[in-house]
Parts: sequence; structure tokens; C-alpha cells
Amino acid sequence: MSHWQFLYAFGGADRDMAGSWRNIVGAPVLCAHKIPRGSEGYRTAVAGIYRFSFETAASVTCRRISPWDAKNPLLYSGRRTVSADYSTENKNLLPGWSVVLREDVRAGDEFEIGVGCCWNGGTGVWQRITAFGPRMAGFVSTEQSLKARNISAAPLSDCKLVATNAIRVASSHGALGPFSCFFQSGILNPEADRDLDGSEVTVINYMPGAPPTADILIDGDPIDVYDVSADSIVPAGAGLRCDGVTLYRFADGTKYQSGTFCLAEALPGAGTTTIHVSDGGSSAWLASDEGSFAPGPAGIVLTEQGRSPGTITAGGMVPFKLRVQPPDCDAPDLDARIFSLRAVGLDGAVVVDLEHQGSFLRATGDALLSVRITALKSAYPRPRYSPDPNDPGRFVPDDNGEYVEDLSNPRTYLHHSLDPTKGNYRSIWHYLAENGVTFSNVS
Repeated sequence: MSHWQFLYAFGGADRDMAGSWRNIVGAPVLCAHKIPRGSEGYRTAVAGIYRFSFETAASVTCRRISPWDAKNPLLYSGRRTVSADYSTENKNLLPGWSVVLREDVRAGDEFEIGVGCCWNGGTGVWQRITAFGPRMAGFVSTEQSLKARNISAAPLSDCKLVATNAIRVASSHGALGPFSCFFQSGILNPEADRDLDGSEVTVINYMPGAPPTADILIDGDPIDVYDVSADSIVPAGAGLRCDGVTLYRFADGTKYQSGTFCLAEALPGAGTTTIHVSDGGSSAWLASDEGSFAPGPAGIVLTEQGRSPGTITAGGMVPFKLRVQPPDCDAPDLDARIFSLRAVGLDGAVVVDLEHQGSFLRATGDALLSVRITALKSAYPRPRYSPDPNDPGRFVPDDNGEYVEDLSNPRTYLHHSLDPTKGNYRSIWHYLAENGVTFSNVS
């Protein structure tokens, strides 16, 4: 049963920001939806826009249509085999999504899935919500005003929102390797990787039975695991049930804390599965609707208006704000940064939560110059201009208490007032140069 939903006000209504889809060429998709949490194939997809193209009626490739989705680890150039028969749920195209295709699919047909995005039919563009795109170190993104909604029939208590580092699994076996589902739960922050290679996941000591059992290793080392249903620690991750049902979580205090999974009934043969932790949580900030921003991993308390702290009634909603601000020391040469946004609460004594993975890119050098100029644009104090009384078609710097041009120093403006606190003002070109964008950067 689902308890949470993340919403974004769009087009006069609150939209589920989990994702949506649209046909572009032809009408290949009959329907597409997120796989229910905990079900086989469930996994949290990374926010972004994914374009799927049919090479043939039975094979699909995935590519990006915007530089904002560069380095997204879920994009692929190879072909995926699909079934187009009006009924088969194709779960191998985008992690955590099921896509049912029409029987009359043709080569050249295309469709898109936007995660953390809403399609604006009026403007013909995707409205990005948690796919923030390129971000400059030290610069704050636009704040996104969102809502967390309790969609269950019971009140929730001890509600909290966090944005931590994000875990993902990649496998040469297929979507999840030995896992039948994988996501993050709880409020703890996993430790980010120091490189892009991740760590290898292996399953050993497979013992047939009802159900079969096996041990799990990370880079060859055992790791403590918490059995969620039994509320007990499994030391060294030994003897875990391979039944696709029993829910486990890497134990608190381990590198992969919050990573939650089920092991598949049929474990894969030869191949490699890796687990990765992105450092996106260090750049995510959260705030209540009228509160101050706090680091995402520390989180904020979610409280419905008029209720005791941490309480949300059945059907109740709590607005909050999200922004991204890469630290000044952030390195630009990594994959797309991912953060795990999670709402957590108690339904009685049962912990219930929901995960959504947002993304952004660390902008680098002059390759993303337009992003740098856009970031500076909002802080640029423009001089005001007025019509020339002698020539209505000509505008001149406004000298009515605003800025006037210093004729002895072209492109430099002085405040007309004698108030020394007003200071002098420099042209946009000087302003950009002072902030690291030189004339040679601009054609």
C-alpha cells in the first residue's frame, strides 16, 4: 500500500512528479506506469527526460535530447528487446517503469518518459522539477515549491523529509542482477563513492531450499544486513532468503545504509553487478514553506498546518521547498549527481516512506558558458533607461535618481544620487569579467 506522494503545482493542478510519458512519432505506447514499490523490477529512476526510439518493431534504444541529461547513467546506446502485443509489461527500458506497447509498432516510432518532469502541452516543452541540469559550484538553483501528501487512509506521525546521497545498482545481467527490487528507505545518508567504478556485488553459498538462501558480499567483503520484516540484524549478510519477498536493508552504520532490497528467486549466472553511491545529497537543501533552508541529509520535519509537529492527517499535504547548491570545492568530472529525496513517517508503529531521485550536473569551464551567464543575470543590477525627450525613438540612461553614464569612462555608470552608499555601477561586460567571464569567451 502506498502512503506518500510528491506533488508539483502545474497547469492549475497538483501533479505527481514521479513521471509521465508521451508518444512522439506514431503511437507505440499503449500505457506506461511506475512499478509498485516492492514488486519485481521496482527501482527508483533518476530524474531526467528519456527518448526511446524503435530500431525495429522489437528493439529499442534510449538517448538524451538535452545537454541537461548528459552523463545520466540510465541512458544507453545498445538495443533492448521488447514485446509489442498490447499486454506484455516491458520492464527493461527504464528502471522502475512498466511499458505496454501496441502491436502495430514500426521502426522509427518514438516516445518519451519524463521523470521528475511534467509535459507542458501548451508550450510543447517539458517542465523540469527535480532534473536541475547544469549547476555551477557555489551558485544556488531556482527553488522548487513542492508538496508531500499522505495518500493513505490513516494519519501519519513523526514525519520527516530528507535528501541524501543516492544509491543505484547496475548489472550486466539485466536491470538489477541478484536483486528483484532495490530502493532507499529511512532517513540515513549512505557514504558517497570516491570514484565512478562503484563496488561489485556478489552472492555466494547459494543453498537450494524453500526458499533458497545465499550470502551477499560487497567487493568481496561481508556486510551486516537488517531483516526489515523480522526486525533483526543478519550478521555478515549470511543466509539471506532468495524469495523476491523478504525485505532487507543494509545495516545502519554501513557504507550503504538506507539501501533496501529483495533477493531474486532465480539468481543470475555469470556477469557483474555493481552498486554506486552518488554524492548529490551534499548539494541538496530543503526548507519548510516558510522556514529556512537546511542541508538535505539533516532533513526537515513535515507538519500539516494546524497539527502537532510531524503529523499529517489522511489526505493531508505539507508544502516544502527544494534547491541545489554544489559546494565551492565540488569537482566537475563525475557522472550526473543524484540525490535521494525521501518522505518518512509512522503509520501506527510501521515506518512508511517514499523515495524520488533528483539529478543535476556540475557545470565545468566555458563549455557551459550560457549557464554561467544565466546564473549571473539575476544578480545583475541593470541601469534604467528613459526616452530621449528630443528623440522619442531613442533611449538614454535615466538620470532621475538612477544611473547615468560617465562620459569620461564609457560603459561605466555612476549613480546620480550623491548618496555614497549607492556606489558606482559597471556595465554588463565589466560585471561578467569580474565574475570570471571574459570578452574572449563571448562570440
